[in-house]
Amino acid sequence: LIDRRSHIGGNAYDCYNEAGILIHRYGPHIFHTNAQSIIDYLSQFTSWRPYEHRVLAFVDGKLLPIPINLDTINHLYGLELSPAELEEFFASRRETVGEVRTAEDVVVSTVGRELYEKFFRGYTRKQWGV
Repeated sequence: LIDRRSHIGGNAYDCYNEAGILIHRYGPHIFHTNAQSIIDYLSQFTSWRPYEHRVLAFVDGKLLPIPINLDTINHLYGLELSPAELEEFFASRRETVGEVRTAEDVVVSTVGRELYEKFFRGYTRKQWGV
């Protein structure tokens, strides 16, 4: 096992703070896998809790589901788009990006500049300082 840090566990690492309270040093992180073999292996060492991950972003005074989906767009803009109309909505807003080099390029080429600005730009700046 190789880890860059002086402990194992990556971003899921937890430890006791000065007060003796168990904390997530890097904030809470959720384990994800679709591989049954990994679940079977880890099940030898742990029990599992059912968990449905839901994330909301506060945009334009509204709590909206993220990743951006049909509900996000309908609630943000007061629309009642169908799934087919959602694809047309994205197609009308996405921008052509020559070579995709950044997360911004991916988002802008998928859902457009406006949604990038509303949902991702501030997060990227806060999280990564760029």
